[in-house]
Amino acid sequence: MTAFRILTAGITVFIILAAFKIVRLPTKKWAYIVGGAVLNVVFHHYFLNMGLFRTTGTNASLILGTGPVLTAICTALILRNYPTKIQWIGAAIGFIGIGSVVLAGGESLAGLQIGDAFVFISILAQVLSFLVISKAARTLDPRLLTAYMLIVGGLILSVISLIQEPGELIKFTTVPSSFWVIFATSAILGTAVGHMLYNYSIGQMAPLKPQSS
Repeated sequence: MTAFRILTAGITVFIILAAFKIVRLPTKKWAYIVGGAVLNVVFHHYFLNMGLFRTTGTNASLILGTGPVLTAICTALILRNYPTKIQWIGAAIGFIGIGSVVLAGGESLAGLQIGDAFVFISILAQVLSFLVISKAARTLDPRLLTAYMLIVGGLILSVISLIQEPGELIKFTTVPSSFWVIFATSAILGTAVGHMLYNYSIGQMAPLKPQSS
């Protein structure tokens, strides 16, 4: 379902961009496209889906909430672009706030599960993709980058799903019509438009600024 949703979103983005006549073939940017697709689409969605039903909602929320801190750390280590004191303080306050919500809920982080590791890999992959998108945006429209990333990532996820979950395609023939309405809304508005605007914003910002998941 995730693979089909992402492929539908990629096609939708291409249709939107075609209406604005900004679709073109990126001749020398495939490294950014494949890198972004693997990190932002394949790794992020695959490990997030695999992790969410293997851990608690509280632990998943806490791990996903570390995105701003991981962004600042990865930017400093990889790009040598160090955040300001105010940005560090803001990220730290946000992290403390997330932890406070978890503790107030009466849950602890003891006994971490494999699902927690999957969710962490998911958010780390997304954070690293921010750096790829930010760098690619210097020479490639982030909206066009998003379209190619979604198609490439969706195709890779389709292959993975056919290997990991053979025979599951038949279940799509038994779902009610309301499913397709929700599916289309999620793919077009949530994934297509959402990713396109989100990645475009990343291209306009310094990657060290805290990003939410």
